[in-house]
Amino acid sequence: MAGGPPPALAGMEACQTLLMEMTRDNLDLAASLATMRSPLSMFGVATTFAGRQIDIYRRFTKAVVEIASGPAKAR
Repeated sequence: MAGGPPPALAGMEACQTLLMEMTRDNLDLAASLATMRSPLSMFGVATTFAGRQIDIYRRFTKAVVEIASGPAKAR
């Protein structure tokens, strides 16, 4: 194991990091919704949140694909 952790372990760490980021993002959304002054500002909060979630899901999917195809790349 001189070359570092196995690819599956590294991929799981990446997934765990992304899940923590999703949790932080959800808490940020809750804080933003709690401090809104106008109902119209909900649109801005929702679009910002949706954009971040799409980016997180894209990176999460990429990490899962890397875990699934990790051993195939080593051959």
